Amino acid sequence: MYAKQIVDENGGVTMGGITLGEKYAERRYKKGDSDVLDINKCQMALRHWVYSVGYETVFNKEEVFHIVISNHILNC
Repeated sequence: MYAKQIVDENGGVTMGGITLGEKYAERRYKKGDSDVLDINKCQMALRHWVYSVGYETVFNKEEVFHIVISNHILNC
């Protein structure tokens, strides 16, 4: 799951869809992916539909990863 890996790579910090989209594109470009249109499409989807991603501590023990999807288009 890219979202969890991206959050983990950035120290477990909760981030919004815009930051997630930017980090997703950076990750794909670093891996040598050159399909600019596909990267842009995926980045835009993350920016518009993801409200936030990050960890929640449950019962002061276990950390659970969450992806919060918006029910309307964001960042327009």
